[in-house]
Amino acid sequence: MPAPPPANPTTTETPEEAYARLHPRLVEVAYLLMFDWAGAQDVVQDAFAAAIPRWSGIEDPAAYLRRSVTHGAYRAARDRKRRTEKHGRAAAGLGDHVDRIDLIIDQIRDLPAKERAVVVLRFYLDLPIAEIADQLQMRQGSVGPTLTRALRRLEGGLPA
Repeated sequence: MPAPPPANPTTTETPEEAYARLHPRLVEVAYLLMFDWAGAQDVVQDAFAAAIPRWSGIEDPAAYLRRSVTHGAYRAARDRKRRTEKHGRAAAGLGDHVDRIDLIIDQIRDLPAKERAVVVLRFYLDLPIAEIADQLQMRQGSVGPTLTRALRRLEGGLPA
């Protein structure tokens, strides 16, 4: 397993160095938000492609990329859900590359996208409430109730 990223990444890190350090974890986060391995990789690539032209002006590249990936995966999952509802349920295939997260997938798959995002950011990335609110562009006071609703659904097996 790779070493954890430094606590305070610096802007002196090149895009290539940031890619090597952040890419695997960002793909996992995107996958947990959208349950589509190829789509998750695309979302992360798009985030890096959008960041590179403005790289020198980004104060915290890791936070910027996390936010970009979170929003991209959230949009992609929402759009895919709309398409599948419109055209019928499509079979969701899981990639072999995500063995270590397969155990939790069934538990969070049916959560609404916002609740799923809060759960992933809080428990998978261990982000504080303030950063989750920033990443999802929601009020800090809304994060706790959203997380509570998600956890109640997970504990009780209630339909999303």
